[in-house]
Amino acid sequence: MTLRCALLAAAAVSSAPALAQATDQAKLAPASSTFQGSGNADEDATERNVADIVVTAQKRPESVQSVPISITVVTGDQVARQGLTSVQDLSRTSASLEFTTALLSPGGGGFVRGIGTQSLGAGTSTSSVAVVVDGVVQGNVPIATLLDIDHVEVLKGPQGTLFGSSVSAGVLNISTLRPDPGAVTAKIFGEIAPRALGSEYGRYVLNGSVNLPMSDTSALRIAAQYIRNDGISRDVYNSLDSLNTVAGVRGRFLWEVTDDLTFNLIGDYTRNSIRNDGNFIYRFVPPGGPLEAALARCGIEASPDNTENCSDYDRFSVAKIGGVSGQFDLAIDGVTLTSVTSYRKSRRTMFSDIPSIAAPIMRQTLGVSCGQGNPFGCSPLAYLHPGVRPDRPLDTRESIFSQEVRLASKESSEFQWTIGGYFQRQTFNFHQPSELAAVVPPAVCTGFLKRPVNASGDCLLNTSERFIDSESTDYAVFANGTYNFDSSTRLNAGVRYTHSQVRETISPDITVVTPTFTTLSVPGKGVTFRGALQHDFNRDTMVYATVSTGYKAPQINDQIPTKLVRVSPERPTSYEVGIKNTAFDGRLAVNVNAYYMRISDFQSQSCIPDPKTGVLACAQVNVPHVVSKGLEADVFGALWQGMTVNLSAIYNDAKYPANFLGADGSNLQGRQLNFAPKFKFTASFEQRLPLSDSATLVFGGDATVRAKESMYLSADPIYTVPSATIFGGRVGVELSDKYSVYAFARNIGNKIYPTSLFSTSAFYRGGVWHTLDQNSQRVAGIQLNAKF
Repeated sequence: MTLRCALLAAAAVSSAPALAQATDQAKLAPASSTFQGSGNADEDATERNVADIVVTAQKRPESVQSVPISITVVTGDQVARQGLTSVQDLSRTSASLEFTTALLSPGGGGFVRGIGTQSLGAGTSTSSVAVVVDGVVQGNVPIATLLDIDHVEVLKGPQGTLFGSSVSAGVLNISTLRPDPGAVTAKIFGEIAPRALGSEYGRYVLNGSVNLPMSDTSALRIAAQYIRNDGISRDVYNSLDSLNTVAGVRGRFLWEVTDDLTFNLIGDYTRNSIRNDGNFIYRFVPPGGPLEAALARCGIEASPDNTENCSDYDRFSVAKIGGVSGQFDLAIDGVTLTSVTSYRKSRRTMFSDIPSIAAPIMRQTLGVSCGQGNPFGCSPLAYLHPGVRPDRPLDTRESIFSQEVRLASKESSEFQWTIGGYFQRQTFNFHQPSELAAVVPPAVCTGFLKRPVNASGDCLLNTSERFIDSESTDYAVFANGTYNFDSSTRLNAGVRYTHSQVRETISPDITVVTPTFTTLSVPGKGVTFRGALQHDFNRDTMVYATVSTGYKAPQINDQIPTKLVRVSPERPTSYEVGIKNTAFDGRLAVNVNAYYMRISDFQSQSCIPDPKTGVLACAQVNVPHVVSKGLEADVFGALWQGMTVNLSAIYNDAKYPANFLGADGSNLQGRQLNFAPKFKFTASFEQRLPLSDSATLVFGGDATVRAKESMYLSADPIYTVPSATIFGGRVGVELSDKYSVYAFARNIGNKIYPTSLFSTSAFYRGGVWHTLDQNSQRVAGIQLNAKF
């Protein structure tokens, strides 16, 4: 791992089933308000028919059991039941979905069936798993939290025909709750989880929403959220807990102008702040060396259970994300015209300390032992900072503008179709001041190295600036249709043409006032298609076979100093066969499928040794092909009166191809892809038992079972997280369908499960860092709900 990769990695790290009938197409505003039963305590979920669960995976309202796509559906009820507050939490609901650290990779860091995007710092990188909210593709500026959610559809496999270029692995199609002109309503949700109740860190959540009718045909819905996590990690040098706060607001205005015209205006804003975070926490260090000695002086033992760091700097990361979108749906002579316009932007600033060991201890241990000719493979660092000072932080700004226009036919007995066009423009602006100091004798520093000595006596090896400026645009046209041969057999087919243009300008790591910039612009284009044949054997059983292709726009490798290199588009082809079945009089869905996906020119980050020096150079590259194949199953609905279940499982065989080298030069051929456990199972259940006419006992639980999972580009087993089973549960009482109180616990066994692993080889060979999030440790407390 190069020093630049370490800087970029630090920058990245710091910084439910429900019922409803399909409404008229003209009134299907962004998000499918067809999930109106979600979160409604007045409606007994165990009496619902799962075939009536409506999704918009094909941009029209359809039963989840009639869509020839593997889908996991997460309702608003399930979001609340499992305490899901971030997009990354959705990995606890779908076996096919995994995440790396959210800010490590573009678009939120999602992986579906083991396919995703890992990229440290590439300005033009895009995700293989898109986040779509209320019909708006979020690109590299996705929402960070789950607020006022109606439901989420996890769509597996390439979805490029209808959703665009950055969906080569799947889509998270998120719908928020639709405003209701019929009534004034309000909800409050809160969690209190202090250490005194058994939590390993303090967690506090407060969500609120209000629905305000503005007229008989219009309404405004406003939701707000505040989350506080105290002590996910601890700085033992300064005796400070990490502090992460998230504050967000979302507003949605609905106006049914006429019977034929509906308008939606949506806006959201979130501020995410982290202070005193260790960035990298030591998971393993080679025994007997100066790094182990440095940690021992801090009172830290590197281990998979470690949650402590030892930095002496005031580290911080602040991310501000927001956007606005407008959509209208107009029914004209048997078709519906839809226009969706959106603009989103984000800014992240941070100041970090990569080694996360106090500078005085670094000087006394690594500085003495890691000099020239040392046997430990380390550098005599004093400190390494991305962001020179708090007043000169690393600064990343991104934006996305999109416009979609489409025409859709109304439902007919024989043929339904959708055609449209799409435009998208993304920008990325990156400024990284950085500072590197080493423990070197002053005479050597000023004489041989010709570098200045700072006030602490350290040699300032590098005080550099790095700039990246990029822009990418997509133009696309698409069409999709369903032809009914008869009442039981259908053919679904779609095609999309996309033209992309990607441009990037960079400076090297510079120390001069006037930098030299390098610019590269590359085009790309792709035709994607999807075809699916499906047959209903009876009202309860449907089988399907689907073939689909995808296209992920080219990107630019910007990790080679003074040089930019084109990375070709990623092109997946997926084959899937499945069966969707309902049981228990339609109350339970049992869906099973098999898939085979081959990705040509897979965009990845690999490391290749220089033929002259042997030094590894890590960069974005194309892997000729990668194959992901396996079996999936989803079971959801009701087993009996009062009992709801959500089960998801995957067996996934996704391997690196021949001669693929990792970040340490090891050959990864035949090894499972990163963030792709070969087996994963998620389960959630809830049982409701009436105690009286106004009181109901509610208890439930959830579990996530993972096979071992690699989290770094290396064949070394120290970068593999062992298999784990993580449990959670809650029990409480609901009163009059309006108020409820629960005791809950998540990660009951306190299994320290990381979100990513990194090598310390940028300054010390053989060590491993891990990063943690709110799911990495046990949290237990009280959950409160009120509806008005």
